[in-house]
Amino acid sequence: MTADAISLRPAREEDCRLIYRWRSDPVVRANSFHTEEIPYDVHRAWFAALLADPSRRQFIAEVGGVPVGQIRYALEDGDAVISYSIEGAFRGRGLGTALLAALRDALRTEPEVLRLLGNVKKGNTASRRAFLKAGFAEEGPDEEGNYRYTLAV
Repeated sequence: MTADAISLRPAREEDCRLIYRWRSDPVVRANSFHTEEIPYDVHRAWFAALLADPSRRQFIAEVGGVPVGQIRYALEDGDAVISYSIEGAFRGRGLGTALLAALRDALRTEPEVLRLLGNVKKGNTASRRAFLKAGFAEEGPDEEGNYRYTLAV
């Protein structure tokens, strides 16, 4: 499985449980700004609202038709604020960088997106490396030790 073969597809209602499983992964929770466990009913309502909101988009990353992660963004004043995660079995293969690059390429045709923005929690060196390898500029650390990454589209 190679990172250059990654593709993005829009998330669908039937992806709700898959994304919940990924969100519930202890590593993902530890690297998230919201580390608490989320009941499935709460997640399901959040996911339905996300799919219905035109200012937010959720994608499933696949390699050879196999789901390997997810990436989403919320559009805020021209910034696409990114959140992503990689399935545990596929970490350490450069897929984070490939996922960020795939989103960057997809959003180049979206006139309302001027800049990509990602926030990375302190200690998440894998995401920091992925953003840098994908060409993002690093800002930080802030007063809590977290980093911000930006890239003009």
